[in-house]
Amino acid sequence: MKRRKLIGRILLISCGALVGYSVYKLWDWNKEPDFRYLEKHKELITSLAETITPSSENIRDEKGAGVADIIIGLLKKYKARKSQNKFIDGLKELQRYCHSSFGKPFEACTPDQKHQTLTHFEERGKSYGGIMGKVEDKFFGKSFFYTLTNITAAAYNMLQGIGK
Repeated sequence: MKRRKLIGRILLISCGALVGYSVYKLWDWNKEPDFRYLEKHKELITSLAETITPSSENIRDEKGAGVADIIIGLLKKYKARKSQNKFIDGLKELQRYCHSSFGKPFEACTPDQKHQTLTHFEERGKSYGGIMGKVEDKFFGKSFFYTLTNITAAAYNMLQGIGK
């Protein structure tokens, strides 16, 4: 009888922890985004944008310096709160990954290290195929990498349009 009580209590505690974690993640994705973090890390965002776009399309002059401002503006204006928070959390996770893997921030990494980092986040951000993928995207939102590439392409398109 004691074994059954122990197993029941373990299951109860596990379910309680799972519910608590789910409530925390729901709150975390829907809280007010920390846009000050984005403003402080414009160099990181610029470095990510330059790494994502092919060198033939890169705009490295004075117009390219404003790509971080455009990305932040697009994120604030056109992305849902859940996507904004996932993007900010993704930037923080990317910095942690670079520090633990290479011992330096993303901006100071070599091109091969930057490519390795982005490949890692691309693999982690792949959603399931079919209906499961659609359900995942609907309830949990798009991945950090998807949002990053999507918004970077839009920012460079805007910059190229300004230059014409």
